[in-house]
Amino acid sequence: MVPVDVSVIVPCYNGQKYLGQMLSCVLSSDRSSLEVICVNDGSTDSTLDIMRECAQKDSRVIVLDRQNAGYGAAVNAGLEVATGTYVAVAESDDFELPHMYDDLMDLALAYGLPDVVKGCYWRVVQAGTPAERRYRGYVYDRIHPRRMPFRIVEAPQLLQYHPSIWSGIYRRAFLQGKGIRLVEAPGGGWVDNPFLVDVLCQAESIVYTDSCHYCYREDIAGTSTAARNAKVSYARWMERQDILDRLGINDPGILKANYVVGLKFVEAAIGQGVLDTPEGQRATATLLRRMDPTIVAHIHDVSPALIDRYAQLTGHDVHGSALAYQAHLAQEVAWGLRVNGPGFVASNVALARRRQSQE
Repeated sequence: MVPVDVSVIVPCYNGQKYLGQMLSCVLSSDRSSLEVICVNDGSTDSTLDIMRECAQKDSRVIVLDRQNAGYGAAVNAGLEVATGTYVAVAESDDFELPHMYDDLMDLALAYGLPDVVKGCYWRVVQAGTPAERRYRGYVYDRIHPRRMPFRIVEAPQLLQYHPSIWSGIYRRAFLQGKGIRLVEAPGGGWVDNPFLVDVLCQAESIVYTDSCHYCYREDIAGTSTAARNAKVSYARWMERQDILDRLGINDPGILKANYVVGLKFVEAAIGQGVLDTPEGQRATATLLRRMDPTIVAHIHDVSPALIDRYAQLTGHDVHGSALAYQAHLAQEVAWGLRVNGPGFVASNVALARRRQSQE
């Protein structure tokens, strides 16, 4: 029996629209040996039929049929039966460019089987419309460790943007040895957030590439991105911070990256009116009080108004710098123009203005 290089776990709940496309993409990898573990999470559409039909045509496909328990539980079920040297996650409503796992496995072999091999990805916005566009993810051209492989302390920005756990492969023995699993929460539940932190902060060896293979449809109605929920995002951020505390991590760069994520969750909550209620203010204050004010004082990735709100809710004497924030925005514009072009920058400027009006 040929050893399996990569076990690709495809969790799916009512994903009939795009599932066939994703499975075809995954199975395009043929230089490395794959097993594709399709986990039907209690779907009520034709998802299970699509999985079984694919398994009949390709012996690399395994189907797990289970009652609905959410994304995290579905991925964990796949991890329990995976046999590959590496494991990966592919979401049924996305797609991939050909040979993604072949190329990631080539990197793994070139660098002595590191704990993590992670790539950048394509953001597919306004998916399925005439205005559909493809932009490189926010980590593109930002991760510059002095060496490969590296540890997260050398490139903490990997923690600051979208978790994008589907753009990498993870050494299965490493996950098993560290006892790393996804949080099991209802629905999607943003459980990729604590998983990313647990993986990257415990990994002894990480390899990163700017190559973009994975195509993430990020604004499909009904997905966790399209239906933001402050209660869920706050819970996931608290779990992220719990992991850092459990691991005894006090590196300022890592903490800053995590704080930026938390502050942006708060920014989104403000836009939803969460802070208009006493309960929302208490929940937000609880989150913000877990942040070290000496580190927050040096964060310029969020608006001064948001830093002022941090000071108001925590009682810490911290003030945002308008000048430093404007410099940050200028750097972001330059990055956006270089990496994704003027259309991307224009859309981000419009978004920033809407957020400022909500603060």
